[in-house]
Amino acid sequence: MKTFCKFLLLVALTILIGGCKSQQTLQPQSQSTDMSFTEQNSYPVPNAILDSNQYPIQSAQETPVPDYLIPGFITMTPDASLTSIIVSEVCHEDDVESIYIKNISSTTQEISNYMIYSPKLDVRKIFPSNLVLEPGESFVLYNGANLEKYPEAQRWLDAPVLTDTLDEVWLTNSAARILYYFIYYPSITP
Repeated sequence: MKTFCKFLLLVALTILIGGCKSQQTLQPQSQSTDMSFTEQNSYPVPNAILDSNQYPIQSAQETPVPDYLIPGFITMTPDASLTSIIVSEVCHEDDVESIYIKNISSTTQEISNYMIYSPKLDVRKIFPSNLVLEPGESFVLYNGANLEKYPEAQRWLDAPVLTDTLDEVWLTNSAARILYYFIYYPSITP
């Protein structure tokens, strides 16, 4: 029995030592960092001279940026099969900011108790009950100091919320699920 125990101990040590033998360390494979885009521009606008009053960038940036990240670039309308209600437009006129929530689908959409939220200010606006948008129709929210002439259900804040580059609002359904992110890029053209 003693011999059998020694034999098992020898086998166990052999397995243990065999498992601890020097193994080659695997090196990560290099990945191509060339993520070139078919269309690139120098940021913010190619071949344009901007002063600090036009856009809040002090010096030119040499990093290539895809066209869709350039402020003022008009993006394509999202696919209505993925999201039918979007923030389609933001307008600043006088001291009033207008935020357009649009039905881009071909069917009627009920947006009762949907919500728009500003993460920067941590404020929200819940839309009225029984709010229905026909295809192509928009519901407009207004922000500003003097909003007495606008319907109360469409007033949100006392000041504009989308004023700086990368300001954002989130559009959520009545269950507070985010349906659409809107990131503001002010136009840099006069």
